[in-house]
Amino acid sequence: MPISDWNANKKQGEVKEIYAKEIGRKVFSIGGSVSPHNFVMIPNPHSISRNLGLVGRYLYIMVKCQDTSSPMGFHVDLKMNESKSVTRLSAS
Repeated sequence: MPISDWNANKKQGEVKEIYAKEIGRKVFSIGGSVSPHNFVMIPNPHSISRNLGLVGRYLYIMVKCQDTSSPMGFHVDLKMNESKSVTRLSAS
């Protein structure tokens, strides 16, 4: 499932898909003053396919803050096929 499949992702609040010239790819632009109200969930928890189908060893996330004076944070919840537990990585 490609992340760019807009219907397969849950989006809430001030979320736009834009083209980033610096990296030559479509990206999600998330704004708004209340971060819990503005987010993207990849994949949508209510979709038929509840995984990304990743087979590599590493996951790369690129984040760019447009306004450096505003706080920013993100969470990544990982569940491996072999494990029943979920690992959450948080950065702010």
